[in-house]
Amino acid sequence: MFCMRGCIALIAFVVACGGTDSGDDGGNTGTPTLFDACGGQIVRANGSIDTAEYARVASAWDRAAIDCRLGPTFVYYHPDDLDAARATAPEMPTSPHTGSLCPNGVNHTDEGPATYGSTSGQVAYAPDDPTDAGLDRVQTAGWEPGGQCWKPLVNNQLKKTHPDQAIVDWQARSITVGTPIAKARTEYAETGDGIMIFSSGLVASDGTQTSGSTHPTLQLPPNKKPMAVAISNYNEFAVVAVWDTDANKGQLAVLVLRAPAPSAHSVNAFAAPNEGGFDQIQLLGYVDLPFATPTAVSFAGNNQGHNGPWIQGGGCDHAYQGVGTLFADLTYDGMLSNCGNSVWTSDPTMEPGFFANAGAVMVASQWENKVAFIDMTPLFQFVRSVYVEPIQNQDNRDLYTQAITSTPWPFDFSTNPEMIPQLVTTIDVDQPRLVRYGVKANKNGKGLQKSLLAYVASLDGKLTAYDVTTLDASIHEVASAMVDPNPTSLHLLNANDQLSLSSRGNRSVQWLQVNEASIDTTETFRDARVNDPVSTDKNQRMPIITIGDFSSGQVFGFERATDGTYLYEGSMQYPGAVYLVDTANVN
Repeated sequence: MFCMRGCIALIAFVVACGGTDSGDDGGNTGTPTLFDACGGQIVRANGSIDTAEYARVASAWDRAAIDCRLGPTFVYYHPDDLDAARATAPEMPTSPHTGSLCPNGVNHTDEGPATYGSTSGQVAYAPDDPTDAGLDRVQTAGWEPGGQCWKPLVNNQLKKTHPDQAIVDWQARSITVGTPIAKARTEYAETGDGIMIFSSGLVASDGTQTSGSTHPTLQLPPNKKPMAVAISNYNEFAVVAVWDTDANKGQLAVLVLRAPAPSAHSVNAFAAPNEGGFDQIQLLGYVDLPFATPTAVSFAGNNQGHNGPWIQGGGCDHAYQGVGTLFADLTYDGMLSNCGNSVWTSDPTMEPGFFANAGAVMVASQWENKVAFIDMTPLFQFVRSVYVEPIQNQDNRDLYTQAITSTPWPFDFSTNPEMIPQLVTTIDVDQPRLVRYGVKANKNGKGLQKSLLAYVASLDGKLTAYDVTTLDASIHEVASAMVDPNPTSLHLLNANDQLSLSSRGNRSVQWLQVNEASIDTTETFRDARVNDPVSTDKNQRMPIITIGDFSSGQVFGFERATDGTYLYEGSMQYPGAVYLVDTANVN
């Protein structure tokens, strides 16, 4: 559920649990589990679904339910271990400084990567006060003349921080927000906002103070209960894994996004690459899943080209120009005359590629021990048919103009069923907790590195890699490794073969590398201050680990130095139990 980052005519799947039933036939599993209060008793002993329990769990998002979903702690795995051997990282000293980004001192007196800059985003927590929204804004690194502050803090540059500015905006529009469940932000590009889901069924964007986002929203129907969310490489689409409590089935809600800001780095069109200054979220339709209880999701396209295309020579000089500037004139005639339109029409199978022409979503169900693979190629191919092919072939002017200029986007699963994603295969995995899907294999790698990989992290600490080079029923396990138990956050650090994760079960953060024939743990970080890590943030600008600690309600910042040592940068206390931290570079 806490990821980190969609009844149609063409495909209709029978729920793999063997049917639904609210009666007594089959009974519950009868065996007490760690997850009884949050999903462990949904699937009956005979494989059917207890529909009353299904509906109850789908709406349970209080502190106890969130704690339950996050799974067992260190004490469960080590009942007699006081964990006294953990090191305590040295603390970075603070020097006096008063600035706009670092108002209470700096802990790095050297200059930052630019005159001014920062990383900021969201912290979600189960609040002590039931009237608290449970979503705040935080800065995790800042730099300005006179030094840098690499620690969680708030300042006047963040706009509203408690609650987050987006909460203020939504409440002013009389929107019922609910409890934050998860946030998806792409790991492949700098991006201002991500997409969040809430217990009320709200889907909305939130992020940094300079993203340019209008914080658009989409309200799901009351029976569509959101559980997990993921976003494509460059914010073209989002998918939300939902439980349908009327039909008692799992589905993928597929959303198309538009972000005109920041204008230099975003194409102002639906389903086009952008940097997350969203103004539109639109539902395209639902894809039925082969199980009732999706709990985690990951999404990737095969495009890697985005900002700063180098186009020089032949009278076409665009040396490091943002794509929003390069494609400022999106009219049909403007695109045909644009000497840089080779970026627009680039093929991701031959070069980095601007618009994807293939991709996939993987969805896990911890309660039904399944992982499904969904082919998103029809959706990406449809986008290319309305945006790329008319420019490439110099035809279909009207179709291109309709696609570029219309609000809302005039296409969805009912008008254009050829875009509907398709189920590829479903595999059995014991208690899958987290999933990640690679973008591009390392063509210069060796062994496993040469394959496109997808990953599943399970409750017992097994991390499994699957070869998804060919997206069909032949998907199979190619490697696995035991990491620390009960992983609660998982990040892909490059396009395919480097990862990091947090383990609630061992109070740790680990880094992993896929090598020629194995998955190896390269580093494990544990600190005496951190007793319940459940969320980690991948900082886009600095060598910082930001950790959300559930039980203490703190957000910690640590520097991961190049010599393999760690330094404590600082922490921030929240009025509740922290379960999500997510930040990005502030443009």
